[in-house]
Parts: sequence; C-alpha cells; structure tokens
Amino acid sequence: RGHSDACMAVIYGPEGRLLYSGSEDATIRRWEAKTGKLRGVLRGHKRSVVTLAITRDGRRLASASLDHSVRLWDPRRMQPVRTVQTGRTGVVGLDFSPDGRRLATGDDSGVVRLWRMDKPGVSAEQQRVKSPDVSYDLAFRRDGKQLALANHNHAIYLVDVRTGERVRVLEGHTALVRGVAFGRDGRRMATVSWDGSLRLWSARTGELERVLS
Repeated sequence: RGHSDACMAVIYGPEGRLLYSGSEDATIRRWEAKTGKLRGVLRGHKRSVVTLAITRDGRRLASASLDHSVRLWDPRRMQPVRTVQTGRTGVVGLDFSPDGRRLATGDDSGVVRLWRMDKPGVSAEQQRVKSPDVSYDLAFRRDGKQLALANHNHAIYLVDVRTGERVRVLEGHTALVRGVAFGRDGRRMATVSWDGSLRLWSARTGELERVLS
C-alpha cells in the first residue's frame, strides 16, 4: 500500500526484482517485488498516470498521464529526464522499441506516434501511424520491425514500423482488446479483451494457438 487513489498501471522491471505502479494520485511508485517494500516515489504529473513502459535495460521508464504528457524518468536514480507534450489527446498505450531508441505512443484519437529517444534532450516525433480505432495498448515485436496494436474495434493490427503500413489483422475477440504483449522469446503474442478471454497467437504467422477464458 502507499497510493492514495486507484492504481491504474503496474509493470515489472526487466529483472523482476522491482515493480512500478502508476495511480490516479498522479504518482509513480517503485516497490521491491519480493518484500513489497516501497523504494521510491516519482512526482511530476498533474493528473492520473494511466500507463507505464520500461526499457529492456531498465534505464528509462516512461509514464503517460491524463495531463496530456508523457514523462521519461531514470528509474535507478528516481529522477525526471524529460517531458513530451502530446497536445490535446490522451495517451493510453506506451512501449519502448527493443533497443530503447524509440517510444511508441497510442492516443485516444486513434493515432500512434513514434518518438526518438536515442539522443539527450531530443524527443522528436518521427512518424505517425493511423490506427482504424483507439489503440488501448501496443507492443513492439522482439525484432523491433513490427508494432502490435490492441484496438477498440475488437481486432489486433500488426503494423510495419518502417513504413507505417498494416501487415496483418488478427480477429477473434468479441469486445475491445485491452492488452497485448510478446513473449520473451518472440515466438508468441498474448492479447486480453473485455470479452473475458486471453488469446495466444503465433507472432510469425498470426495464427490463433490457444484461448483461455
């Protein structure tokens, strides 16, 4: 315990020893996963923190808030690094590319943006990908070449990161898709939906392998 309002997002650090939570109290808290002890608080957002992402090396943490900003943090030193203003739209999905050089954001207007993160002080928008609907979550494939978008219209879209073109559409859920993630070995992708099911897909072919409900 520690947040003074509802917890909206939770993510493990890459080694599984630390846990980060974002809340409607506008803070991000770092916890020791084994003991549950609080190990630090990040403050700076003015409204609810709705989603989090962390690089594979654990050196950068990103948070999106209803204050229309995405903030980057150094989670080891528990210090802010920079802020990206997203305009009037609210970001609902975040993920870092596998090399940590780009950050993908999906907002409530249905636009997916790719931001440069590879140079100090630079947060230039590189590219936009128009999604057919709001993407509630997104995830880079393990090779960084494709981005999976979990959509309000019940589908998952695989998009070519270089061109922004749609590669494949995965259908089967009967309600909005709320989460998407690739397995550590990159062979499978998992999606969860408000239809109460978790589905496992082949990351290579897009074929449905299993349904858990």
